[in-house]
Amino acid sequence: MDELFKSIMTFYNSATCATLRATNTGGMYAVRHKQNQAPPYMVFDRISDVPNRYMGGKMMQARVQLSIYGDNLSDVMAIHRLTTGAFDDATLTYDSDIAVVCLRTDETGPLIAEDHSWQATIDYTVWRDNKTS
Repeated sequence: MDELFKSIMTFYNSATCATLRATNTGGMYAVRHKQNQAPPYMVFDRISDVPNRYMGGKMMQARVQLSIYGDNLSDVMAIHRLTTGAFDDATLTYDSDIAVVCLRTDETGPLIAEDHSWQATIDYTVWRDNKTS
């Protein structure tokens, strides 16, 4: 797991997200959930990761998508509200520098699937000052 994924999981497991973890009983997973995972649960993935050059350095910009899955609308919406409350403008700590989840850039849902499960997605842009490059 790379630094970005580790920093997201570290933040999710912090005291800031205690209520979110208690409500999101199925857990949070990078890229894909465990087989036969009971909902509700969350999955996150990096959608893009690009360097942005500026005077005197380089910033790394990543787009991360968090997907919430549940059996009912109320669970999905409660987890969505707690996720945005915790992750909007959150500071994620890397080994060597700081990244700020500075902007919630998109949301989709809630949507209902053919199996009558619910899903909502939240996209974030994460900026990181790449001091070592």
